[in-house]
Amino acid sequence: MLLNQVVALAGDLPGFDNGALDYIQEQAGFLIIAIVVLMVGFYLVKQSWGKLVGTIIIGGIVFFIAVSDEQTLDKIGNIFETFLGG
Repeated sequence: MLLNQVVALAGDLPGFDNGALDYIQEQAGFLIIAIVVLMVGFYLVKQSWGKLVGTIIIGGIVFFIAVSDEQTLDKIGNIFETFLGG
């Protein structure tokens, strides 16, 4: 009974043949965002403006590299479309 449940749960996890790389990239992006938000909050409280801006810039670059650049460019394009009404 327990073995059947473990096998059923393992079947829901992504494998290399059905999107594991996409899953890992997505989770890495979430981790990078979480770390950057925590660091920005820390530097905001300390009022270290230079470190805050540097963290945002470096975090954005790392996020762009870690996550597929096509997905990132699509998201940025969607933001501009929303504001520009295109």
